[in-house]
Amino acid sequence: MVYQLILFLYMVASEVLEVSGRVGGEVSILCSGSWNRDSGAKHNSMYFCKGVCSSESILIQSERRRSTVASQGRYSINNGREDGVFNVAIKKLEKADTGRYRCGVEKTLNVLYREINLIVVEGRLSFLQVSSIDTTMVIIVSGSLALLVCAIIPVIFYGHWRSHTG
Repeated sequence: MVYQLILFLYMVASEVLEVSGRVGGEVSILCSGSWNRDSGAKHNSMYFCKGVCSSESILIQSERRRSTVASQGRYSINNGREDGVFNVAIKKLEKADTGRYRCGVEKTLNVLYREINLIVVEGRLSFLQVSSIDTTMVIIVSGSLALLVCAIIPVIFYGHWRSHTG
């Protein structure tokens, strides 16, 4: 039960794409998700939103056409790939751009999203800042699994010993 909870927490945490950039710079976000695993399914529109996607929060939207690049202000979408993956770029980053975003596609009966956490920092961006959240999650999950294994092995040996002595 504990193992399943840890695994579930890890899977949920790994669904958010962490992206970092610096003020004045540019980030490029590769948007992929469950929609590109189903190669037979086609999507109609691509979205990039800040926060929860609604008509007011859509920053840029593009219709599905072969090798289309759409631009709107500091945002652009490039869908030059056939596998459903598309690229979103944000230019001239500002500190206020920090926050949760969603990129997604509209299919025939539903809309599928991928969450993105964008962190915009001032000055130079180091690799430690980019990967610190992922590294922390891996350490937490690995430590939890190691403790779980260390707790289960003595119980198994005790049960085996008990069955042979009694």
